[in-house]
Amino acid sequence: MNISDTKIGKWLAWFATVFGLFIVVIKDFIGADKNTSDLITSITVCTLLFLSFIILIVREITLSRKIKYVSINKYLHNCIHDLRDWSTFLFQKLNDIKSQQINIEDINSISINQLSSMLTELASAFSILTGASCRTAIKTIYEKNGRLYVTALARDKISMQENLNKDEQRYKDNSDPVNDNEDFEMLYSKFSLKIRCFFCNDLTKKRFYKNTSFKVYGQPSDNIDLIASINSIIGKSEKWTLPYKSTIVWPIQQQGASFLTIKHKECFGFLCIDSESRNVFNKDWDIYIGAEVADALYHPLFLYKEIFYLSQTSQEKL
Repeated sequence: MNISDTKIGKWLAWFATVFGLFIVVIKDFIGADKNTSDLITSITVCTLLFLSFIILIVREITLSRKIKYVSINKYLHNCIHDLRDWSTFLFQKLNDIKSQQINIEDINSISINQLSSMLTELASAFSILTGASCRTAIKTIYEKNGRLYVTALARDKISMQENLNKDEQRYKDNSDPVNDNEDFEMLYSKFSLKIRCFFCNDLTKKRFYKNTSFKVYGQPSDNIDLIASINSIIGKSEKWTLPYKSTIVWPIQQQGASFLTIKHKECFGFLCIDSESRNVFNKDWDIYIGAEVADALYHPLFLYKEIFYLSQTSQEKL
């Protein structure tokens, strides 16, 4: 709910005027005695005070959220700063390929560290904004035997340490096909429709949610009985197995524009953020924060992919 202070004042003033006139008319119409008239007046005043209190709370909540958007600017700047430095680094290494002065392992290590630093800043920004712990990751797409899969290229520093072994094993086992994940499949298959993101503030209520992470953490129950429904309402979800309950996923891609000529549009991967808490993201505002970072990721990821391709090609020629 986004209501300016001016609108709140106007709403309250109009309501007080109309309601006050209504009460005066009612008192005259029913011919109320002094005690009844005083009671009606007291109820009217209490009602207006109560409504003023509610509007004040709404205003403070809205204003508090807006203040948080201002306070995360530093973290968002750090994200773009890290991406700029990474892009410069990749441009330098792209030129070094011609002279064979390149170490692909060093490039990969520096790139992962730089992305992890950027994702940590982004996770901090969303944690401040939502008041809940948030995790971030970049999932990239790769092809194996004619099928598309995703793998975790980088995560925020805390998540990277917690998931390093799992991510490596899942990549070796090709555990995460794109079409077995509802969010990735939607964003990739509907590329031409310009879907901005996958947004869900409460995955526990999303029946038959398709995600390969259930293979790691266990499958939730498909049966939503009365007890499970009550638990969901009061904030408990004992049957939910994933370490997160709300998420936003953005595609890292280049869409067309009137002045661009793009023969082969491509989605390189996805920027993901999630939280163990429910209902923490604001669909009207938060999606643009991740969208700008996802857009900024496109070109350095393009360079990163190009370097690996050229490096592999040059090695094959030797």
